[in-house]
Amino acid sequence: DGIGALSHTLARLIVRGLGISESEIEWVESGPPPQRIAALLEGSVDASLVRVEEACVLAREHSSSLANLLDFDRILPLAPVQPHGVLQVSDKFVKEQPEKCRKLVRGLMLASRNLNADKAAFRKAIVNHVRGGHFRPADAPAVAVSDEECDSIWKREVEAGSFAINGGMTQEHWQREMDMYKLLNPGDKGGDLPLHELCCLQNVRDVLAELGTVAASHDQPGGGIEVKVSNKKSLGFYVNAAKSFLTGVEAKEGSDAKPAYEAITVSALGEAVSVAASVAGAVEKAGLAKITRVQTCSQEMERDIPQLRIQLTKI
Repeated sequence: DGIGALSHTLARLIVRGLGISESEIEWVESGPPPQRIAALLEGSVDASLVRVEEACVLAREHSSSLANLLDFDRILPLAPVQPHGVLQVSDKFVKEQPEKCRKLVRGLMLASRNLNADKAAFRKAIVNHVRGGHFRPADAPAVAVSDEECDSIWKREVEAGSFAINGGMTQEHWQREMDMYKLLNPGDKGGDLPLHELCCLQNVRDVLAELGTVAASHDQPGGGIEVKVSNKKSLGFYVNAAKSFLTGVEAKEGSDAKPAYEAITVSALGEAVSVAASVAGAVEKAGLAKITRVQTCSQEMERDIPQLRIQLTKI
């Protein structure tokens, strides 16, 4: 879409993940996906990011001239924290139209929940926006993605936690986004802005109070539990801690009961990464939870420190 846009930022993350220097890349502003596809077909660019549904069709209809270099499953490990769009309004609009803001947030949250839970709703959205339905721009050619391809895309999006079912405003989520921004834009102070200055949190809180929170392996406001693993304690200690968060702890004399959580995250840095993997494996083997997401990245300190985050969802 343009330099600094979502597609450009994701492309920079992929290039970084592949170990390619940006000095070796010539970025070309081709425009939105239809224009990017046209540039690919005419040969004016060598590679481009396109939407998953469009990639399916391109690989099928132009197999002799185009190939998918990286698909959804291969991009995710290269860019485990990915940029995404937000609904942005002016401070003036927030102050003067609070009810409209609340309705917008409510509508987006309900739509995200519907797409996450209902394969048929996702397919309908593809029909209307991609295949050439009511909401496809007149100058954008229709994309003949099949029902089977729609269903496969939906399954991968759900497994990756792509839908902001609870508003996508957790502190943990936005901290990862800001860390990613600073990684790509060193020295830019925009990455230091706190969440409350970036986002109008009250609307999401109000809508969640009305609709309730949907339990899932992602986007869990206020209830996320993280087991941070190090080499300071034994493997058994962390395994037992993870199990207790998933099963809950009964009240005992002198201590209150602790609730069971639907999902937890086991995380570690550096040499403790292997311990975190063992903890998650032991919990899954015990039949208490299933590993639903694995994220690998690095934290820049004096040197790059590997980081591992494993999400476990209760069975």
